[in-house]
Amino acid sequence: MNLPQVSGLQLLAKFKAEYPKMPVIVVSVMSTMKTVTQAYELGADAYVLKHLPKAQVFEMLSNAFDKIAESSGDGTDGDGKKPTAPI
Repeated sequence: MNLPQVSGLQLLAKFKAEYPKMPVIVVSVMSTMKTVTQAYELGADAYVLKHLPKAQVFEMLSNAFDKIAESSGDGTDGDGKKPTAPI
């Protein structure tokens, strides 16, 4: 959230304006209710605290990749393969 020249929320708003269908997972150490609520209102698909267990992060990434595949129309990443989360 505390980036040098722009806030994470400002960056999220700009990104979602340019790429509205792209899933966004916010990763931050800040966890105030106001910050989390604002992130979701601006289009974040998930809000992850930096200390979250890897298994939960991978699950969120997998869900984001599934969402990308669903929005691409044919369920693939453009070359016939369904995208998968890195392991």
